[in-house]
Amino acid sequence: MYVRALAATHAEHAELVAFCDPNRTRMEVHNRAVQGFGRAAVPEYPPADFAAMLDRERVDRVVVTSVDRTHDAYIVAALEAGCDVVTEKPMTTDAGRCRRILDARAATGRDVTVTFNYRYNPAHAAVREVLASGAIGETGSVHFEWLLDTATAPTTSAAGTATRPTPAG
Repeated sequence: MYVRALAATHAEHAELVAFCDPNRTRMEVHNRAVQGFGRAAVPEYPPADFAAMLDRERVDRVVVTSVDRTHDAYIVAALEAGCDVVTEKPMTTDAGRCRRILDARAATGRDVTVTFNYRYNPAHAAVREVLASGAIGETGSVHFEWLLDTATAPTTSAAGTATRPTPAG
C-alpha cells in the first residue's frame, strides 16, 4: 500500500530507496510494482542487513510495516541511525518496548509517526472517491469493518521501506 504512494502518487515528496523484508518474493513483487510506475527497481535487503541498508542507501525516513512485536527493533535502529520513522499501529506491543522507542526518540531527537495504513487500501480509496464524487448522493456515515483471522498462523510482513526526500525543484 505504501509502494504506490511512494513510487507514484507522492513521488514528488519522497524517493523510495530500498526494501527490507524476510520474504524475497514480496520484495520482488513490490519492485515490479515500482517498475510499473516507471521507476527503477530499488535494492532489496534481508532483515539481518537492516543497519547496512540504512547506511548504504542514505535513508532519511523508514516506514516500518513488520509484525507488531518487531516494530521496536526497527524503530530504535532507525532512530539511532539518524532516521525519522513512520510505523504502522500499534507502535509496539508492550510498555517496555514503548519505553525503548520513547527513550531512543528522546536521545536522538528524531521523529516517530504512527499511522494506520489501511486507510490507503485501494478498495477503501475507491469507495472514498465514489462518495466524494456524489455519485450515490449525500453520505451520512461510512463504516468499515476488518476481521482478523486469528485461527491461522500470522505471516510476517515487510520489515521496512526506506525513503529519502526528493530534491526540491
